[in-house]
Amino acid sequence: KTKIKRKCEQGDNFTDFIDENNLGERACSYDYDLWKTKKEMILAAQGALKYIDQPADSETWIDIGKNLKAVDQSLYQTWIEWGNVTPRDKVHSRILWDFFEPRFCDVHYGSSRQEERQCIYKTTCYSTGMLNAFKLSTDGALLEEPERKRRHKILKYYFGNDYNDKLGDNCALVRQPISIECSCISELAIKSKDALSTLRKLCYESKQARSLHDALKSGCPPSLPKLKVLSTDKDMSSCAIPLCWCSSNSGPTKATLCILEMMMLSGQFVEIHRDENSDVETMKNRYLANDLKPSTTYTFRLRAYNTFGHSPYSYVTYTTHPVSPPSPVLEKASIEEISISWENDGKQICANGDKCFDIVEQCVNMDKDVWKVVSKVRTKHATIAQLESGSTYVFRVYAVTEDGIESSRSLWTAMNTLLPKPPAVRQVGKNAGLQCDSFTLLWSRYDHLNGSRGNCAAFDTSWTSSNDCSLLFNVFSAFDETGNGTIDPGNLPDVLHKLGVKNSPWRTPDAANQIDRCEHGRIKYSSFEKWWRGDYGPIYLLYRCEGSPSKKSGMESISLCYHGKTCGPIKITGLSPSTTYTLRLKVISPNSNSGFCDVTICTAPEPPTCAPIAIETGHDHLYIKLSLNHRKKVVLQRKLVGKDDWCTVYSGFSQIVKVTHLNRNSEYQLRYRVIDDVGTASEWSPQTMVRTKENFSTNRFISICTLPVSLVDDLVVGDLIAFTESIHSESDDDSYWDVWRQRSKSNGCFLERQIVARVVKVNVEEESDVQLEIVFCSRLNQGDDTRIQEGCMIHRSEEDLFCFEVRRACWEHEELRR
Repeated sequence: KTKIKRKCEQGDNFTDFIDENNLGERACSYDYDLWKTKKEMILAAQGALKYIDQPADSETWIDIGKNLKAVDQSLYQTWIEWGNVTPRDKVHSRILWDFFEPRFCDVHYGSSRQEERQCIYKTTCYSTGMLNAFKLSTDGALLEEPERKRRHKILKYYFGNDYNDKLGDNCALVRQPISIECSCISELAIKSKDALSTLRKLCYESKQARSLHDALKSGCPPSLPKLKVLSTDKDMSSCAIPLCWCSSNSGPTKATLCILEMMMLSGQFVEIHRDENSDVETMKNRYLANDLKPSTTYTFRLRAYNTFGHSPYSYVTYTTHPVSPPSPVLEKASIEEISISWENDGKQICANGDKCFDIVEQCVNMDKDVWKVVSKVRTKHATIAQLESGSTYVFRVYAVTEDGIESSRSLWTAMNTLLPKPPAVRQVGKNAGLQCDSFTLLWSRYDHLNGSRGNCAAFDTSWTSSNDCSLLFNVFSAFDETGNGTIDPGNLPDVLHKLGVKNSPWRTPDAANQIDRCEHGRIKYSSFEKWWRGDYGPIYLLYRCEGSPSKKSGMESISLCYHGKTCGPIKITGLSPSTTYTLRLKVISPNSNSGFCDVTICTAPEPPTCAPIAIETGHDHLYIKLSLNHRKKVVLQRKLVGKDDWCTVYSGFSQIVKVTHLNRNSEYQLRYRVIDDVGTASEWSPQTMVRTKENFSTNRFISICTLPVSLVDDLVVGDLIAFTESIHSESDDDSYWDVWRQRSKSNGCFLERQIVARVVKVNVEEESDVQLEIVFCSRLNQGDDTRIQEGCMIHRSEEDLFCFEVRRACWEHEELRR
């Protein structure tokens, strides 16, 4: 009982021993197994000794004794009888037997099995194996017996220097116990098996000779063996053929050897296996022919042999099956088609040079294992058409030769067709929901989930034609480890993957949120089936990206901007002004999804932050400056305070606008907005209030230019400036005039003229060039009409412009000039 308990504590397979009621019974059974094993080894050693000749020298006799003692120490008498030892030599035999391994201590001497007690050496001699080699004196010391000295000399005689006395030749009278474990504590069972194996090898030749002698007395050649191919799966038989045979194992026709041969391409048979019967190992009567080619015919023959001859040949011919293709994988799916592929190319060469076909099967009823062929191809891919949208189909593939030899079926794979595209996304109103950093969208409700079989039509899977729900139930049950019709929520992604649903960041969370759970938090099959059939409706995913679908570079930065079940209105924020965005809407169902429905929307330009700036006011006109960061089209509107509605007075790209046809001494409101290239308008700018003058001034241009200007940097677009320039002509007919510069002139004439112009553009970086629009220009002389016409554009450099004094007019809104 103590032994069994200790083995339980050590983790051995003794869990049923813990019960105290049957502990004694189990212990007895354990001891009986040990005794039975030891008994069989003793009988095997005695049987082997019968075939070993008596020793011719002492070395052989001693070697046999060592192996017999290693098997069991009770075989001493068997050793004496086999060696035909005389009574005088029995004394030496006993000394040698005690010396042979294993040697035991005082506690374990004479024990045939291991005990759970500590080894003690008091009277037993470890070196010679002698029992009672020491005795206790009256004063408590251990005295050496004379017999031990005699044994010491005899062992020295037999083994010479190989014998080593642990206590030495001059042993002390008082002997201290030495800490050495005896052989009972060591691996005694392993040494016993090794010793028995040695005895069997020593008797092998003699046993074979005796068997041959017995067979020669009465024997005949073996009978015809029966060679056949073992039934096996087709995957294994594509590159290997398991063969077996039945030959006579007893009687006068007993076969001792079977030779298996295989026909090569040259037509000759070559030996591939030899099955031999021996004392160490019996005939196996089977062989696995490996490294064969698929879809190839092989011929084998077998002949049995014994001492008296051989049997006739036994033939068998077998054609290996094609290699089974791997499971098909989804290559591309559309609304009505599914394209699948598999790794193997389906071109296994048969023995006659023909190629194999690949057959694609579609599941009709999984419970009844009903499949139908939907494609037969020679390539590694196939397209199955005329399918229902948003449905799940199950396919598998197998190879077949021209002779009709089929491979095993691949594992099936579930795949899903796509749903129809959702309706297009549209803006709320024309421009009401469109801003520079956001826009509001909506779309129509998705109605393609309703079919001829109710709301679940789009979600019916491969059983749509057979009305069979076996696939869903079988896949769900495969992950039901408890067997009560529920699964752990952590297994939900694996279930969906097995049903052909692609994993995505939102698929599993959506399913987990929608499927009802039982009280223990597990998912019931009924709840899962309800969700799978689409009772909770579709989910919409709206993506946005900069650019249009035709520009692939802009489509790279795609991001999810809406994920939900409503159809809008949805406000998309965080956008950039005057930017084209592509909105991509798709619908998600439990088993499938639709393609993208794309729409391109451009955000409005950034609205002007500055109100229109009044440069100059007249009795019937206004000069207005508009603040533009980019060259975009602007629309300017005015409104007579208290009377008119807003009306557009300008549409164009100019930064300076002249508003005409105004009433005298009237107050007007002005506003403007920006129009981008696609016609999207921004929001209106802040309004400004301007009043026209009452009277008309005939000399208005020269009189209002009162502020001096000395540098180009002091000018801004919209300034009205007045300057004088001197012009020179080198001809007498005054046909050519040029602006005078500080340089010497030898002839010609000089004239001056006054110019009033409005600054249209200032190019400080390009030689300080100023573009001016002529408002007024005086004549060069009386009667000459060579003045520059009003409205003409001229360019003046800083050198020409500031040759004389330059003055500008004060703005109506001078504080906003810069």
